[in-house]
Amino acid sequence: MQAALASGREADGLLYAYALAVAEPEKGKEILQKYRWFGGLKRPALAARWGIGVVYTKPANFSGSPMPIGSKQNIPQRRPRTGRGGDGGVPGGELGVPGGYDGGAGIPGMPGQFGGAGGGAGGGFKTLTGELGDKTIERLAGRLERSYYGELLKSVPRSGRGNMAGGGAPGVPGGDAGYAPGAGGIPGIPGGDAGYAPGAGGIPGMPGDPGGGGYGGPGGGAGAGSSSQLLPGVTYLGEGPGDRELVRQAADAGLHALLVFDIKVSKNPKNNLVYNDTQIELYNVATGERIASTKVLKNVEIQMERDQGKDNDTVGKELDKIFEVADLGYRATDLPAGLLPEHVQRRVGALTAEADGNPLWILSEMRFFHSKQLLSDSDMQTAMKELVGDETAQILASGSAEDRQKAIQKWLPGGTAAAPQNAPSQRPFR
Repeated sequence: MQAALASGREADGLLYAYALAVAEPEKGKEILQKYRWFGGLKRPALAARWGIGVVYTKPANFSGSPMPIGSKQNIPQRRPRTGRGGDGGVPGGELGVPGGYDGGAGIPGMPGQFGGAGGGAGGGFKTLTGELGDKTIERLAGRLERSYYGELLKSVPRSGRGNMAGGGAPGVPGGDAGYAPGAGGIPGIPGGDAGYAPGAGGIPGMPGDPGGGGYGGPGGGAGAGSSSQLLPGVTYLGEGPGDRELVRQAADAGLHALLVFDIKVSKNPKNNLVYNDTQIELYNVATGERIASTKVLKNVEIQMERDQGKDNDTVGKELDKIFEVADLGYRATDLPAGLLPEHVQRRVGALTAEADGNPLWILSEMRFFHSKQLLSDSDMQTAMKELVGDETAQILASGSAEDRQKAIQKWLPGGTAAAPQNAPSQRPFR
């Protein structure tokens, strides 16, 4: 599990985690303890997973740097008007535009992340987003360290993660077999912050990692060799033609929240200034709804403010707006006090009725509810029979460890039925 997660194959890693919860009651307790409630999902999950995408609009004949915020250009000084003014109130003058974004020093403890402009890890993302991208990743990384997105992701080692080639959209790992965004929530349950209780640390000695015994055998599976992870739980989707397409890609990848950098670039031929207008938008992937956005941030305006010593941390304040909303929906909390067995029964009934594909995530969630005494022994057994059939349900309930492992092998990466679980209907449970 940890090897799959550390290499960016999160869909595989989650399958191994579900398998441990389902087939190894004692060892699986550590997995079940890592489930948390996410208000934006309206259900428990092992992790809240993020996507980042870019919508980049530029003139057809433009091939230079997009000059994101943080880039330095030679902006002409204002002088008395002579009847000839530059774009946006900046007087004309044929001044060249130097280099561009310097790239900064990167984020401490993040090997291979944003080591400089262009090329290398995150090259395409960094080139397009500059300082905005860096500060967004810093905020996500800080929250990851504080377990906002789940203990499972916090425990993922970051060293040795693959670099992401610059430019274009890298391969997106196969859909998250467990937390497909369309899975809907539990209606009538308070979705507010029920309190935050960080869990334990990592899980030692997890069977089933690729290459080591136990579940799964020699690796393979969805997303193998993927290098599109910016952070554990944060996938770069690349450039898309529009926000709707990026939301669809995020849903296909099993992600929950999506940040879209909407970048519009133009160039003034009189003074060679590149104007970059960027807005960041936050989407709930399950509903496709835009739930927060920054104002349009203009590179030339911000550079001028800084050059004149008048910057009021515009970038930081706008990012804070996004993350204030994100923290309401995608920060791990305890289960809501109002969550009752009847709510869980309705949810489990709907999930088993609509199941189509890999059932491991549903079985794991059922185990979690059972561990919290929100799903009775009889209701659990009935639901398992409806989901996987009488024989497999009986093996999972009372079979030997070897038989349980054999029963779920087909749903693990490389197995005959390891395709992701299709997203259930988003209609409310009644």
